[in-house]
Amino acid sequence: MRNGKGQFQNMREDLTGQRFGRLVALHFSHKDRNRKTYWDFMCDCGEIKTLRSDGVKSGRIRSCGCLKAEQDVLNMRTERRLDKTIPMDETYVTLGRRWAAMKSRCYDTHSPMYKHYGARGIQVCDEWLYSFRNYYNWCIENGYDKSLELDRRNNDGNYEPSNCRFVTHQVNMNNTRVSKACRYRDNFTDCARL
Repeated sequence: MRNGKGQFQNMREDLTGQRFGRLVALHFSHKDRNRKTYWDFMCDCGEIKTLRSDGVKSGRIRSCGCLKAEQDVLNMRTERRLDKTIPMDETYVTLGRRWAAMKSRCYDTHSPMYKHYGARGIQVCDEWLYSFRNYYNWCIENGYDKSLELDRRNNDGNYEPSNCRFVTHQVNMNNTRVSKACRYRDNFTDCARL
């Protein structure tokens, strides 16, 4: 829209109080250098997020991220119902979280760990990526214990059965790209041992 002098006016649509899925617009936040408008939204779960308004208005963004997390749990439960051999217990829940975290490190560019995994080209094999059941069964058959961590033997290799094992936290920390030696009581040792 132009003013009386023919200049474009900055007419920003007021979204305050409007609901979009689980999100309610609180107030305008800012425009980025590409002139995209950002608003602060409150999600039904209580989280406040700054999001691009065009993504929210189009329905592409419907929550702060809690909807996706809930859907992932439902998907795992649906898959479990198809295979009654997987008991819904603490092991199931813990492995489900570890499976989701593994996929996030490799494929979610917003994950803080993505730079150490996905950005380096590390992937999850199709057998595990698309089937929690396959991942769960492999873990149980290969020595899973909640005190152990999933470790890739070759740090530059993918998450796949032939490259993974369960180890203690100390062994896992020593098997990194950057294992550091620390001086402790006049001796050098791996920092993970301290």
